[in-house]
Amino acid sequence: MNMNNRPGLIACSLFLLALTACGGGGGSTAAPPSNTPPVTPPAATTRYFAYVTNRFSNDVWTYSIDATSGALTPVGAPVAAGFILAPPSSLTVHPSGRFAYVVKSDFFGSGDISTFTIDAGTGALTFASAIDSSPYPSIISIDPSGKFAYVSNEGGGNTVSVFTINPTTGALTFVASTASGAQPAGVAVDPSGRFMYSANAGSNDVSAYTINTATGALTAVGAPVPAGSGPFSVIVDPSGRFAYAQNQESNNITSYTINATTGALTALGAPVAAGSSPSSIITIRITE
Repeated sequence: MNMNNRPGLIACSLFLLALTACGGGGGSTAAPPSNTPPVTPPAATTRYFAYVTNRFSNDVWTYSIDATSGALTPVGAPVAAGFILAPPSSLTVHPSGRFAYVVKSDFFGSGDISTFTIDAGTGALTFASAIDSSPYPSIISIDPSGKFAYVSNEGGGNTVSVFTINPTTGALTFVASTASGAQPAGVAVDPSGRFMYSANAGSNDVSAYTINTATGALTAVGAPVPAGSGPFSVIVDPSGRFAYAQNQESNNITSYTINATTGALTALGAPVAAGSSPSSIITIRITE
């Protein structure tokens, strides 16, 4: 080795050693310990609200619910949702809690569905958009995924309308109408989002459908299943195993089992007596 190059070799070695010590040349050293305490994110706040449609004042009232006592407190002024010839007939809230939908129809066969945004802090409603839904829309139901809405057209057409839901704005887009029994009143989607049911008040039966989870389109499952007289609504219990039709004219409730594979309904014996002209039914699940 030429000793005349030794100073340059020593300098290069020292330079490489410095790079290694400082993390250069692909090396690394542990970061010095920090005395800054970790930031704790704020606890989530849960708020509860209630909404009431009023047929004669043609509006929706908003209430906050006290989480401890359950007491209702009005929030702001009522929001217009219809007029004297087209009062609001039903309301539902999107699973995300961001949107509310109000159905209204008039005496001439036309009707629409209004979309409202929900203020997460106050629960207040703000009108966002409306879409025509004829003829005579009655009840609206939204699938658990929040992708699709189903509206019964009770006063004419004997159909159930399918809409997609814009995840950003909540706006509805019409997809198709599917035949049902006569005068479909109530509609319900099972907890899995695979099946939909309509109570047909005019033909005294319940129609079952499978749901295309990509498009929301409905396909009938066999023929409608008999109910009592004048079934006004149908619901599915939280387990998704049973369905119940509320029969206004025969004053009773028809119970069904749901086929977990096809969604088909099978009556559970004879209808169970209710009071005079039952108008609403709901099921809950309580775990202790």
